[in-house]
Amino acid sequence: MTEAEVRGLCIKSREIFLSQPILLELEAPLKICAEFPLRPGDIHGQYTDLLRLFEYGGFPPEANYLFLGDYVDRGKQSLETICLLLAYKIKYPENFFLLRGNHECASINRIYGFYDECKRRFNIKLWKTFTDCFNCLPIAAIIDEKIFCCHGGLSPDLQSMEQIRRIMRPTDVPDTGLLCDLLWSDPDKDVQGWGENDRGVSFTFGADVVSKFLNRHDLDLICRAHQILKPSEKKAKYQYGGVNSGRPVTPPRTAQAPKKSCWRKPARRRRQTVIRDREPIHLICRRTFSTMPRSPLRMTFLAMPPALSATAKADATSRITTAGVPAMADCTRQGLK
Repeated sequence: MTEAEVRGLCIKSREIFLSQPILLELEAPLKICAEFPLRPGDIHGQYTDLLRLFEYGGFPPEANYLFLGDYVDRGKQSLETICLLLAYKIKYPENFFLLRGNHECASINRIYGFYDECKRRFNIKLWKTFTDCFNCLPIAAIIDEKIFCCHGGLSPDLQSMEQIRRIMRPTDVPDTGLLCDLLWSDPDKDVQGWGENDRGVSFTFGADVVSKFLNRHDLDLICRAHQILKPSEKKAKYQYGGVNSGRPVTPPRTAQAPKKSCWRKPARRRRQTVIRDREPIHLICRRTFSTMPRSPLRMTFLAMPPALSATAKADATSRITTAGVPAMADCTRQGLK
C-alpha cells in the first residue's frame, strides 16, 4: 500500500468512529475476539494470527466482530494489522467494531514499536495520522444490555454510563481519571475494594467492586482484555461456583447463525447469556444462569484457531473494497509495499 492509501484508511475510519457513540450499544450474535498468543483480546501486530482468527470465525460480513483494543506495538506487522482492521470497519461499519486499548495512545506506541515501524516503513507524519485516528476510537461497549466490554477494567470514578458517553473525542489518554482506568485497570482476586496497580498506572479492583458495579447497572458480565494469561489459566475452564466465586459458567456450545447487523437495534429482550466453552477469557460474572430466562443470547468468545490455510492471506485483502478509499493493496506477511 502507498502512504496515501494508508492515510485514506485513517481519515475515513476516523469519520466513522466519530459518527458512532463512544459507548457502543450492540446486539448478539457477536464474536468477541478473545485469545491471542501474547494477550487475551490484544492483537499487538500479529497479522498472521489475525488472519487465522478470521478464517476460523468467518471473514466479515459473515460474522459480526468486536475487538477489545491493543492492535499495534510488540508484533512485527502492526501496520498490516491496523490497516486490515480499519478497512473492515470502513466496509462494514455496522458489523465490525473496534474498541480502544491503552496502546492506541501516542505516549505508549511511541515506545513499544509502532512509532518505529511507521518511521522505518513510511514517515513520522503517518504515525501522527494514526494517532489522530486512535484518539477517536470508542472506549466501551454494552451487548444486549447485559455484557460490559472494555479493554482494561473499572474505575472508582465510574458511577453512571452517562459519564462515558460525555467523554469528548478526539482525546488523548490522560494519566488519571475515568478514561485512563477503563484502558488500564486490572482485577485482582486478592484485593478488597481498590488497590495499587503494579503497572504504575490506574488501580486494581476486587470482586466486591465487580459485584457492586454489576448490580448497580443491572449487568451480568464484564468482558475485558489487557492481561497475560498464566499457563495454569490457559489449561483451566471457567466454572461458576456461586455468586461469591466471581467466575462465569461455560455451558456447551451450540451452532449460531450470524445476523446481518448487530448495531443498535431498538427492541431488546432479556436473554440468557451463553459463554462458549473454548480457551479462557477474563470474564467476571455475578449470577447463576439457571435463574435467567430461557432464550439464549447468541454470543461467541472466539479463541485462537490452530492453523491457517494457504488461501487465507489472499482472501483477507480480496474481500475488502473500501467505500471512498483506495482498495486495500497487498497486505501480506511480506509487508506493506
